[in-house]
Amino acid sequence: MNKFNALETCEKMAAELGQKAGHNKNESLWSFKLIMTLTLATPILINISDDWIWGKLLPSIFAAIASFFNSMVKGTKARVIMELIPF
Repeated sequence: MNKFNALETCEKMAAELGQKAGHNKNESLWSFKLIMTLTLATPILINISDDWIWGKLLPSIFAAIASFFNSMVKGTKARVIMELIPF
């Protein structure tokens, strides 16, 4: 194998890993912000409203969405790490 080709391949792979890492970082940050907002809004809505929609339905939906994003972020970590290892 030519030395130039190996160096070029390593640089290309490093650039791709950097792009994946940047995407994963942005995805994690936005998911964290959404999870925190929905999780904090749930008890507030329960406490300030006696209405069925605002006091029960909306907080339940918020909790379900936050739970989904939480499991999505945690579930994709192992898969993303394994994708970085070229077999």
